[in-house]
Amino acid sequence: MATRLGPAWGDSNSRNHLGVVLAMRALNIGGGSVPHTLTMATRAGTFHQKMVKEHGPWPLVRLKTDYVFEARDSRGLTYRELSVLAAVYSVIGDKDYPVRITRERLIAGALGYKCAAMLDGESGQRLLAERQDKARPLPVAQVRHTLDALEANGHFARCQASKRTVYFSNRLSRTEVREQLFRACPRGGTVQLALVKAATWRRGWVPVFGGRG
Repeated sequence: MATRLGPAWGDSNSRNHLGVVLAMRALNIGGGSVPHTLTMATRAGTFHQKMVKEHGPWPLVRLKTDYVFEARDSRGLTYRELSVLAAVYSVIGDKDYPVRITRERLIAGALGYKCAAMLDGESGQRLLAERQDKARPLPVAQVRHTLDALEANGHFARCQASKRTVYFSNRLSRTEVREQLFRACPRGGTVQLALVKAATWRRGWVPVFGGRG
């Protein structure tokens, strides 16, 4: 069905204009300004290309449109939860098995960086200083609290296999994650012993980064 677009929508004969309109329809997004969307998309694309050129390939993450608007409109997911969720999903990708993610990787990923090493040393401080949003790494307590909230709302399952080893999955339940790790580890190994200990604690309680998971 054809839709009449007012002058605020820009040049309707442009291929870029048509691409934005089709994308908005596919994502069920209404209103807004096509010229502004094109400007912001170009700016984001330029920044992404710059980071890839300087630091190598970058993971891209699929997120539900609703999550983005919830964070924007301060309803449902908060921006902090959205950024941490994107960090988790960027490592999980399309894997159907438990994936190990370190706390340092999550903190870097929540800022949009592909690995923890990018925040190391003077180069890391320079990257942070160049940020226009002035964002800084999340404190460990906020990471722990945010992960608890996201898991409680069903965005993923996680299991702590040892003191510094945590596995995540957005396809498996916590029980399934634990069972897969148990089968994959040598009998009597450190990970197996940690999982056995976890299974003896009260139902649904596994510490992650020192908190409740």
